[in-house]
Amino acid sequence: MRFLIEILISLILVALFFVGLGFMLPSTAYIERSIDVERPLIHVYDTLNSNRRYTEWAPWKLVDPNVQFTPSMTTEGVGTGVSWTSNHKDLGNGEQEITAAALQLEGDTRSATIDYRLRPAPGLNGTSRITIKPADIGVKVIWSFQTNFGADLVARYRGLYLDGRLGDEMQVGLARLKGLVESSLYARDYADIEVEVLDQPARRLLVLGASATSYEEGRPPDVAVARDEALEKLSAFLKRAKVEAAGFPMFAITSREVYTVSFDVMVPVPADATIKVPDDMQLLELPAAQAVVARHIGNRLVSNVTQEKARGFMFMRKLEADGRHLEEFLSDPATTSELDFETNVIQYILPEGGQASTSPILAPVIPTAPTDGAAPADGAPPAAPAAG
Repeated sequence: MRFLIEILISLILVALFFVGLGFMLPSTAYIERSIDVERPLIHVYDTLNSNRRYTEWAPWKLVDPNVQFTPSMTTEGVGTGVSWTSNHKDLGNGEQEITAAALQLEGDTRSATIDYRLRPAPGLNGTSRITIKPADIGVKVIWSFQTNFGADLVARYRGLYLDGRLGDEMQVGLARLKGLVESSLYARDYADIEVEVLDQPARRLLVLGASATSYEEGRPPDVAVARDEALEKLSAFLKRAKVEAAGFPMFAITSREVYTVSFDVMVPVPADATIKVPDDMQLLELPAAQAVVARHIGNRLVSNVTQEKARGFMFMRKLEADGRHLEEFLSDPATTSELDFETNVIQYILPEGGQASTSPILAPVIPTAPTDGAAPADGAPPAAPAAG
């Protein structure tokens, strides 16, 4: 009997020891990991400030390949989140939701922060912050997590191993984020232009095809002259037909060769206008759809740079391009110099789960003779730059 009492007393003392030690352990835990990403700050920020690419960079699928993700209805900004369900003992059900986001691009203090409410494992709730700031090349991305165990002694003991387990997962997530962002073909910084997703109305367009050729090696074709001639011809026809234009003229390249560029010049016309179209023109319908619209101001010879920026904007949001891009003239070619020209670069978006448009206006550009001997990827900058 005495032996049993001594064992009981020993167990009580051991239990008191561990309870006392538990109260001496930290009641909070802070974990931080970082990585350098060789891309502009805005690329990383836009990727993280949305849930469209969350499953491509978040580390949880590497913990449990069978984890099931459910994105929130909000897809960008505060309130955007993803929840997940898993039978894995180290993951379980969790969630991550954006609670605040701040982007600073002015002056020398370029930085961004995104705050999350994060539950990375059963019974583990905390706050998380991702900070993005300039680095020698690209940006440094810092992911931190903080939690308060309170009086939960079991959680305090588990906290001793939290940095190693959760910290490793966070590092994997950052590595996946780096690989995702750097995989984009469009590395230009688009923070310096106006670019957004807008609803485009249905348009009825009078279309005239034209082309420009350069006969001097190393000099791009002078698209402006041929473009203006085509636009004048369209305007003269509409004047004779007594039809008013229903919007700004538009422009789209149809094919590129080494020294020749072919393109369409288009003028919107009223949907109810009766027009007998001559043989060298077409009357085509462009359906209503969403598009990424980027404002280009200045030399149109480098408007392809703005188009590349728009495609970078799309990649970070997982938006797929529907056909070739168009340019909408906001300046009058007859009175505005090429250096001061202003256009909207419009790239239509492929509907999620939908089919590509069948409109001839959005048919892909045909790169008939790239200078490097290989066809560039769809939407990639041409090997031989040309106006448009």
